[in-house]
Amino acid sequence: AMFLVGGGIIAHGLPWLHHLLEGWTHGMAGWGATLAGMAFNAGVGLVAGAALVAVFSLVQRLRGGKGH
Repeated sequence: AMFLVGGGIIAHGLPWLHHLLEGWTHGMAGWGATLAGMAFNAGVGLVAGAALVAVFSLVQRLRGGKGH
């Protein structure tokens, strides 16, 4: 659920990404549009989460930390 919420916030906060989603779901109706939008938001959330994990892992390595 967090990926859906976070991805939705990111997708709606970036106009070009929001318009991409609207264009993608424009011809769809009902549950199809809803599920496609949810899949899009989940994908955006997963990509953003993976990018943050990569950045924090790199910073931790550069600082010489062992982590948990």
